[in-house]
Amino acid sequence: MATNPLSTTFLVGNGFSDSGLSNVDLLIQAYRRTRQPALDALTTKQTTLERRQTFMNTLRSKLEALQGAADTLLQSGAAAKFQARSVTVSDSTVLSATAADGSALGSATVKVNRLATSDVLQSAQRTLASAAGLSAGTKSLSIAGRNYTITLDGTETYEGVMNKIVQAISADSSANVTASLVKDSTTTGRLSLTAKTTGASGAITYTDSDGVLAALGLDGTIKQTTGTTTLSVQGVATSNGANIGFSTSGNKRFTINGKPIYVFVQTSQNAVTLMNNLATAINSAGAGVTATVQAVGGGQSRLVITNNAPGGELSIVDDSGVLGTIGIGTQTLRDERTKATATAAGYAAGTASDLDASVTVNGVTIQRSSNTISDVITGVTLTLLKAQQSGDAAVSITTGVGTDKVASTLQPLLDAYNDVLRYIKGNSKTIGGDAALRSFHSELRSLSSRVFSGPLTSLADAGIKIASDGTLSIDNKDRLRQQLESDPSAVASLFTGSGSFSDAILTSITNMVGTDGLLQARSNSLGQQIKRVSDQKKALQDRIDREVEQQRREYRKLQELFYTLQGQMSQYSSYLKS
Repeated sequence: MATNPLSTTFLVGNGFSDSGLSNVDLLIQAYRRTRQPALDALTTKQTTLERRQTFMNTLRSKLEALQGAADTLLQSGAAAKFQARSVTVSDSTVLSATAADGSALGSATVKVNRLATSDVLQSAQRTLASAAGLSAGTKSLSIAGRNYTITLDGTETYEGVMNKIVQAISADSSANVTASLVKDSTTTGRLSLTAKTTGASGAITYTDSDGVLAALGLDGTIKQTTGTTTLSVQGVATSNGANIGFSTSGNKRFTINGKPIYVFVQTSQNAVTLMNNLATAINSAGAGVTATVQAVGGGQSRLVITNNAPGGELSIVDDSGVLGTIGIGTQTLRDERTKATATAAGYAAGTASDLDASVTVNGVTIQRSSNTISDVITGVTLTLLKAQQSGDAAVSITTGVGTDKVASTLQPLLDAYNDVLRYIKGNSKTIGGDAALRSFHSELRSLSSRVFSGPLTSLADAGIKIASDGTLSIDNKDRLRQQLESDPSAVASLFTGSGSFSDAILTSITNMVGTDGLLQARSNSLGQQIKRVSDQKKALQDRIDREVEQQRREYRKLQELFYTLQGQMSQYSSYLKS
């Protein structure tokens, strides 16, 4: 059967491809592909410009960080950082130590005899459920310089009274003590007051006009302060005619308040004569005491030794036993406050001075109210952690140059410098043929090998290594330490002040950074170029879109015409067959 040429020409199916797209869409896609290279070229150009602008902005940021690091070392007082000190301690469980910049180099020994503690005052033990026996009304008392009032209804137990005192003190933000009720058994308890500060300056005293504290055992029998009692010791009454025998004649030694005293004795010594000789020797020794021979009647006498001032201690050590022959043995008397016992009221520490820290520094014993002591060794602050036993060796502390601290001072500058060098090198393709940036990179890198004026002429003199890529690192801390020990100002001059490495960096980068700097100008120019390319790309895209819509309309008209003709051909074909 013959084929109709018209049918062959218009046999185009239903107008859709196998992909599901219409023939019109396929034609549009083909057209867009012909215009895509022009768009891609603009996109590539825009991406290149944006990458270059990002590089400029990031480099500026890194240079500003380098500028800041260099400027820090050019500030007033920066040279003092090269006087940094470190302290080594032979036993860090006993104390720690720090040293201020510029402190003298050297060693010292420290023996921690006693830590500073807070004063503690305790009431007597009371059965908590028992009636306190106090009358109703408003009661006044003062504790550690602060006045308090509590209101009672007359039915309070001891526990109730203690709780009201605790509440009153706890409500006082300016209180100098903390208060608590401590239950030392299931039925008994005690009021406990603790000073908020350490040392003798925080010693607790109280007044009790209405008998509230007295009901808890803190009454007038409690000795609150020292310095009012003159300490004295007396020997036994001995017959004036008695003779005291010694195995050998000669000088006999004893000490009073740390002062060594000698007295000559015969193998047979009259008791009164011995007492008088002892009194004479004691009174001329400067031991802070007065010795007298007292007649006690009945032909008897005794030796009495009395401190010259109230308070303190009366310490006697009878090395040879000579004092023991008249009834005075080795002993230490102290003027103490009333000390608490398991049930009785009083203080935890016998004297306020016992609250102070006691340390022996290079053989000199001192006391301070705090465990942080900064006024004993010039420039060195001691923090006491643990008291030592009497037989423990003193702790050695050594103040040396703070090499690690100086290295930490320099590290931010070196890090910022290295960061810039690595960033520029890693973006060499982005820089391309930019002569200004390549020249700047070369200049910046050359600074590390510059010869400086002064005692130290190179960074290597301070232990700094220059790597093959120009980056810097503190490679030889021993050399740095030696230079700091020898002349810290020479190391400082290498990095601080006019003509230093830091100064050279600032000079080199000044024209690159800032709102008027080269990098900002380049970034602004690139921004303008990016905008032009972006505008060109948008204009091209808009033109292509318009052309596509125009062609789409034309294709649809042709398609409609084709369908019309196809219909007519179908009718004509039917007519011919009939």
